[in-house]
Amino acid sequence: MQNLFLTVETIIPLYIEKTHPGLSFIQGAFILSATEYAGLIFSPIINIILDKFGRKTVIVLGFLILALGTMALAMLDFIQDDNAFFYLALLIRFMQGIGDTFVQTTTYSVLSSTFPHTREKILGYVETSAGIGLMIGPNIAGPVNQALGYLPAYLIFSVMMAVAGTATFFLLPNHLNNKPVISEEEFNKEIKEAKATAPYSWFFCNKRCMFAMVTPFFLNIFANFKQSFITIELVKTFHIAEEYHGAIISVPALFTTIGAYVVGMLVNKAPKRLWIFIAFLFLTASEFLMGPS
Repeated sequence: MQNLFLTVETIIPLYIEKTHPGLSFIQGAFILSATEYAGLIFSPIINIILDKFGRKTVIVLGFLILALGTMALAMLDFIQDDNAFFYLALLIRFMQGIGDTFVQTTTYSVLSSTFPHTREKILGYVETSAGIGLMIGPNIAGPVNQALGYLPAYLIFSVMMAVAGTATFFLLPNHLNNKPVISEEEFNKEIKEAKATAPYSWFFCNKRCMFAMVTPFFLNIFANFKQSFITIELVKTFHIAEEYHGAIISVPALFTTIGAYVVGMLVNKAPKRLWIFIAFLFLTASEFLMGPS
């Protein structure tokens, strides 16, 4: 799934620049970020969906939505009108975001509940796996797009999603769909205790909860603001051929792969706020160096 994420960043901005020059950078940015709108809407209600359909079903459904969304993204090659392309791309990317939310959020839920005592270490492995996908994705996308073109490339990516979903269907155990069997009295008691110990007001009143929300907010702004224009600048400003864009875009993912594993091993060796502070120092240095480069 992460493989798909950066294929979009590698291909879509230049595709829009070439085939739909009437669209602005801002419109291109809206297209790329539309997946996050879906996450904003569906992440808070994912627990309701999991309780109703089961965790395995939601993960498989997420892959199905991603496969269909990626196929629909390929079909946009037949759309010539700029406005029609823009609104359809927004809708399709939103659809992909729903699938992405279903898969990612549910996967983290499954792993956190299955490995409660080694959660940080396991999630570090997951981030390493995601980093490998982010690293491979752009290096596949560039050459495939160059060799076959936009439409065949995204059809291939949709098949990859379908294969991943099929593997998930057969490999994940069915018991993931089972609900915990507890009495209504115990359930109500747990709800009351949860509300008493961690009420929703904490997200706005408790310093740690506010910090937990604000930190990824700014982190993602600074880490992802360049998605809509980096490949365009690589061509126009630095005259770098498209086949090399994937390698450049995948470099951060390489360090994500290494860093996630290292942090997963060291996270309990020092206060977590220290690791967050170090992460922001590295991010600040990278953004400062990117400008002069």
